Amino acid sequence: NSAVGIALVRDRKIVWGNLKLATLLKLSAEALPGYSLSQCYATPEDYDRFGRECYPVLASGTPYIVEMPIMAADETIFWARISGQAINPDAPLDASIWVVEDISERKQMEQRSRQMLDIFEASPDFVGIASTDGKAVYLNPAGRALIGMSKEADITSMDIGEFFPDWANKLNQEEIIP
Repeated sequence: NSAVGIALVRDRKIVWGNLKLATLLKLSAEALPGYSLSQCYATPEDYDRFGRECYPVLASGTPYIVEMPIMAADETIFWARISGQAINPDAPLDASIWVVEDISERKQMEQRSRQMLDIFEASPDFVGIASTDGKAVYLNPAGRALIGMSKEADITSMDIGEFFPDWANKLNQEEIIP
């Protein structure tokens, strides 16, 4: 009952995999042994590139860790964090252990965050973000221009109240924050 897929791989084919790996790849547990990893890539070029990049790292005795899209058996794509280690670095193709974690939700959240940041950056309005203790953590370019602050200026030591007139600070303290 693992949260991650685990596989023993030999010659870029699955020798053994846990049930979570089968679930991630949308295969039955019986279909895992002998499953060619070439089927997990959108193109043969992606498969070749992965081999060129990872096997020299494994041969050095270092784990290989990457985040990349993986294609399941039904041809749906999911984002995975993949980490592998050769059992014998002198012959990494002979046997390696791999862990596969579905990070699709995290990648979607990162994409949404980037989209929101793009909106903030393009907004002609003052957009600021503060931590729960009232310290400024972000101020968009329009906000910086409105108060005469350079793009490079560090705002992290500033209290968000420094950006508001007295009446707005009073409103924040008496009605909004409590």
